[in-house]
Amino acid sequence: MVEVTHQGTTGTRRSQPRGTTSVGGHRLLRNRIGHRGVCLAVLALLTPLQLVAVATAGDGGAPPAAAAPVRADRPTPSPSAAAVAAARIRAAERTAPAPAASFAALATPAETPELVTEPDVVPHTPAPAPAPPAQQAATFADRFPAQAAAVQDPARPDTTRWALLIGINEHRGTVADNIGSRQDAEDLRDHLLASGWRDDHILLLTDRDATRANIVDGLAWLAERTDQDSVGIFHYSGHSKKWRHDVDGDGEPDVGLWPHDDRYVVDSELVALLDRVQPRALWISFATCNAAAMADPGMAQPGRVLTFSSGAPQKSYENPAWGNSVWGWFMIDQAFAAGLADADHDGRVTVQEAFEWARPRARDTTIGQRHGPQDAVIVDQVPGGFDLLVPGAPRPEPKVSEPSGSAPEQPQTQPAPDDGQQAPPPRERNEENHGNRICLLCGSR
Repeated sequence: MVEVTHQGTTGTRRSQPRGTTSVGGHRLLRNRIGHRGVCLAVLALLTPLQLVAVATAGDGGAPPAAAAPVRADRPTPSPSAAAVAAARIRAAERTAPAPAASFAALATPAETPELVTEPDVVPHTPAPAPAPPAQQAATFADRFPAQAAAVQDPARPDTTRWALLIGINEHRGTVADNIGSRQDAEDLRDHLLASGWRDDHILLLTDRDATRANIVDGLAWLAERTDQDSVGIFHYSGHSKKWRHDVDGDGEPDVGLWPHDDRYVVDSELVALLDRVQPRALWISFATCNAAAMADPGMAQPGRVLTFSSGAPQKSYENPAWGNSVWGWFMIDQAFAAGLADADHDGRVTVQEAFEWARPRARDTTIGQRHGPQDAVIVDQVPGGFDLLVPGAPRPEPKVSEPSGSAPEQPQTQPAPDDGQQAPPPRERNEENHGNRICLLCGSR
């Protein structure tokens, strides 16, 4: 008996009855299945051995493993028997049709070794399914559909008025919340509506809606909608961010808007965004600390009137008893809405009239504050005054607003946060932070 090993398979040759052939340890009756069946069985046995060789060589570097040597302690097969087997296989290849795939699988002996990947062969791994596309942020039209759809018709004066109003009480970070900045913007919107402005031509951004992205998009909307037939307003009431160093390369310390998400809009960037807004007349209004410092070169232009609640080095204040900033209360609620600033008694209150009425009153109210009074500033390049009343619209009825509390006490305030410093987190209700005191609009109390 001769035992031969090859790539893990073992065949045994023993003396057998006549008329039989042994293949892979199985006896096949030649008289019953003939030479063709024997050859097909041999081919089926050879098939997995060939696959092993292909898989090994397919690595691209390692050659296929050589067949195990014939064991020296066993007699070798008879050459005549090997020659006869080879001749029978060649004859079968010339005459036998290709076996069916299913037959080859059935004829494979049970002990045929399973194909095992060599350690240095990396199995093929299907490519992962592509990740779903990231969800796109909602467009401006999705967030503000009415304003995105608004159009202008020069023949209709109410469609030529456009306003972006921003008022922020709530902040995402630990900076102290405001008390009346949101109300400043809301009260100005109410007065514009009463003066004939269209609701879909006013974009109001307050608290969580007043993010940096929405402010930038709002300025782009204002630029796209206005032209020389238009009248526009940009108003901001809220915290200002003040740096002790130059952050935009203009050679001087900078200030900026402080959106709800604490992603600032630096003064030079704001000037560049506003530079695209070119209506026939534009009112730019700030109620914030260091307000006049927002006026980087290029903000003042012909056809614009700029109003600032305080000078560049000054603080601005808000009064919880009034529910507004000090400047917003006098400029918007009293001068405009209540009609107290109609100096010439023509039934109209221009921006210039409202400013002149509000300025001394804001100073007198804040003159005793720890950080000094706020002195409002105006830069006026609009000949004849900036009138909020839409031509042809009836004059709004005066809206008399009364403070909700008594006169404010002297506040105990802290300096505004600079260079990333933030005040301690506010309590749940803003009113509990302030009581009946005038407070800063600079992020600290």
